[in-house]
Amino acid sequence: MSDLPMIAFRQAIQLAGSQSALADELGITRQAIAHILRQGRVSPRVACQIEDKYGVSREVLAPHTYPRAE
Repeated sequence: MSDLPMIAFRQAIQLAGSQSALADELGITRQAIAHILRQGRVSPRVACQIEDKYGVSREVLAPHTYPRAE
C-alpha cells in the first residue's frame, strides 16, 4: 500500500496549521484526525473537504474511492 495518501493528509495538516485546526476546519474531532492517521485511510467526505479547502487532491487522499484517470 502506498504512503501517498498519508503524506497528502499530513500536508493538509500543515496547511491548516495543526491537527486541531484541521479538525475545526472540517467540523470533525481531533480524535477523528488521529483515527485517520492510525488507520491510514481518508473517508471520501473528508477527502472532498480537504480538496475544497486546501487543494490537496482527493484522488491522492482517497485512491480507494477516487482512482486516478490514466
